[in-house]
Amino acid sequence: MIVAVDAAVGATTEELAAAEVTHSAHAMSNTGQPIPRTMKCMNRPLRDYAHHTPAGMLGEHHAAAVWTVVHRGYSGNRATDVWAYPTPEIALQAAAELALSCGLDEDAEAVEHHKKGNPAGVIARYLQKSPDWHILAVAETPLMEDPNTFVDWLSL
Repeated sequence: MIVAVDAAVGATTEELAAAEVTHSAHAMSNTGQPIPRTMKCMNRPLRDYAHHTPAGMLGEHHAAAVWTVVHRGYSGNRATDVWAYPTPEIALQAAAELALSCGLDEDAEAVEHHKKGNPAGVIARYLQKSPDWHILAVAETPLMEDPNTFVDWLSL
């Protein structure tokens, strides 16, 4: 079975207790105020994350797709990590939280974007402050069985 990881920012204590895996971090902003970041992770079938989307160069195919966060930074020997999320809003928030946990929690502009609920601003600031080889992106990603075949939505 294919599974994906769901991250819920600001999960309650009860939700965290019920989660299979949890990650919690509390960073300090440049003003000394804590920035709580709690992520709830849980294995779920991929079909719970996927949605129907047109695919192909002209949108001529119908495929299953997920929202992904792609990150390459200093950790993991510059490895590229990919996470799947059910909605673009959750993926954007998770990417912003990741950027903050990668040291951007000390950047006043990024912290201000975070406080205002602007995850795209946090991500843009991360990319502005990072070396060119860093990647942090949110994208709708059609699923492929092989290089020439999209995964049919009905097959999930």
